[in-house]
Amino acid sequence: MFLILFIGVYNNFHVKKISAIDFSYKNSIAYKFILPYKNNLWIVSDSGKIVDIVEDYKILKSLSIIVIPDEFVDSYFGKIKHDFLKKIPENIPSFVYEINFNENYIVLNNNAKIYFNENFDFQMYFEKLKIVYNYIEPLGIYYISNEMLVKAR
Repeated sequence: MFLILFIGVYNNFHVKKISAIDFSYKNSIAYKFILPYKNNLWIVSDSGKIVDIVEDYKILKSLSIIVIPDEFVDSYFGKIKHDFLKKIPENIPSFVYEINFNENYIVLNNNAKIYFNENFDFQMYFEKLKIVYNYIEPLGIYYISNEMLVKAR
């Protein structure tokens, strides 16, 4: 009887321990952005690892979509190539909906589109955009030129 009780307690403790490890592992992954790739939306971690397909579209409210050229996605290892991962800004403001590196533009939550060049310093301009975001017209098209935000139309 004692042996059966011991096995039951041991199995119960062991199962809880495994489920706690799995739960903490899932919570320890920091999501960085959403990657549209091969007709799906993929969640990418801070380390550039493609983690999972977006199933709950509520996550679109908390993460930005980043479109990158296909040659920088290593589909065999499921990662973003490290040299391109360095181009992606660390702290993307919540008002940025999409950053498109194929066509060099940013889409804001009010659907304004801002074009940038290849040598764009995201962190500096994000700080400036935080100040002027409320004055940017919805659906407007802008360019960043000579450290200024210029309205195109």
